[in-house]
Amino acid sequence: MNKNKLTSSMIITLIAVIILLSSSFDIRFINKSEPAFHFLTEDSINIEVIALFEQDSVLSGYKAYVFSPVCEDTTCYPVELEFYWDVLGRFQRYEIFPGRELTKLDHKPFTDADYKTLSKLLLNNEPAFLEMKREDLVVKVKKDTVDGYTGATIAAIKNEVIAGAVYSCYTLWHIAHGIVADSIKNHTQKHFNQELLKKLFDSGEIEVAYYLTSRLNEDQCFTFLPEIQKLLSESGGFLAQHILDQLPQKVISSESFQNSMVSIMPNLDYYAQKSLLQRLDGTLTSDKLGKVLAESIEPRGSLHNELIIEIFCDNKSQLDPELYQTFLQQLLTKQVMLNKIQSENIKELVKNDKQLKVYLKNLKQKGLVQ
Repeated sequence: MNKNKLTSSMIITLIAVIILLSSSFDIRFINKSEPAFHFLTEDSINIEVIALFEQDSVLSGYKAYVFSPVCEDTTCYPVELEFYWDVLGRFQRYEIFPGRELTKLDHKPFTDADYKTLSKLLLNNEPAFLEMKREDLVVKVKKDTVDGYTGATIAAIKNEVIAGAVYSCYTLWHIAHGIVADSIKNHTQKHFNQELLKKLFDSGEIEVAYYLTSRLNEDQCFTFLPEIQKLLSESGGFLAQHILDQLPQKVISSESFQNSMVSIMPNLDYYAQKSLLQRLDGTLTSDKLGKVLAESIEPRGSLHNELIIEIFCDNKSQLDPELYQTFLQQLLTKQVMLNKIQSENIKELVKNDKQLKVYLKNLKQKGLVQ
């Protein structure tokens, strides 16, 4: 009997330990969440946004409980949902609560088709009513009733919204895409860490690249310099220009960054090259990049030439002396006509160097300096 009691006790204890271990395991792997911020809707509804984290405490997105009364034709009814956004504030999806399904006018429940229409609308960044005011969504039309009028959805938005829930569609879209997006972006920046930044860079999304390169601090830029260089080598047009405009000056001035631009710069478009050249003025530290710049001087006068000439004249104490010979030889070979200011800067550049003065003499003989 005692043996049986002991056995039963051991079994109960074992089960308790298993339950405890299971609970500990579950707790350890439950996604963490914490309040992020509040924002007011256009209807002055206060909504709390919750930050969501993965098991390793890396920020993964946001959610918010959305409750808002919506009134149509003097009839008001509640709209209750849960919204989800990614870490850049882009709306992802909504969820309805069991037993609290959405309704339209006359308390008609949403159909499956209505929910699909709402999902499609909320994922659309530019709906037809984007620039419209709430009062412009419907127009009064005559009907055979005592008051003689009823509201009708305007044709321009009819295919995007749900009949009988026009104002709900409008209200929910502005909650999903309003000021919350910028607030999320700002909050995400506070949670930048190695894991989150790597995850964002690895996404390969253009919008993410714009976001990151606008918000990384100096240390983060150096840490993820290979990823930034990869973006510059693979992207073109406005993104490359944006990156070069946004990078901290210390990064632009670093020899490691400038050396990487030796192979990248020739493939940049005009505007991106212009941004780089403007940022290099007074901060050129790479002889390798300096050689590329000197050899890219054009025969005709251009802004490209003006910027390169400024760079060499403003960096005279930092570069290999032989590089200035290459620079002046290019001016001579390409027969670049120098204006008065450029001529004075070249004279200042060579005044203490006998070898460089020879190039100035040749430039004068060609009538290229004033």
